Amino acid sequence: MSGVEPTCIECGSTAALVTGERIYPHRRDLYDRHFYLCQCGAYCGTHKGTTDPLGYPCGPETRKARSAAHAAFDPLWRGNGAPMRRAGAYGWLARRLGIEREACHIGMMDEVTALQAAAVSTAKLAGDPQ
Repeated sequence: MSGVEPTCIECGSTAALVTGERIYPHRRDLYDRHFYLCQCGAYCGTHKGTTDPLGYPCGPETRKARSAAHAAFDPLWRGNGAPMRRAGAYGWLARRLGIEREACHIGMMDEVTALQAAAVSTAKLAGDPQ
């Protein structure tokens, strides 16, 4: 997605590049960061120091689902003692969700897929052998 204005996952419009001042007017510490903002109000961040989107812009419910997915999934590969390496964890998640590995990025997921990712990751952490 590098160098491309992302398409909003909520309405399908192309998002515009803005600064953090537009998204978080109360957070001066984010004013110099870049975000992609859609006309419908959905947004996403960018990789630090770049204008490369972190995924597809989304609204509050999808952001909440993506946050839950990260909270459940990241312990599978992050930190000492994690049961998998990052690439293996994303491969496993893609297979469990029935999606292509290249499309298996939490920042690219819609609300339903992110909630499914959270559920299967939670089950895996609880000992589900799949």
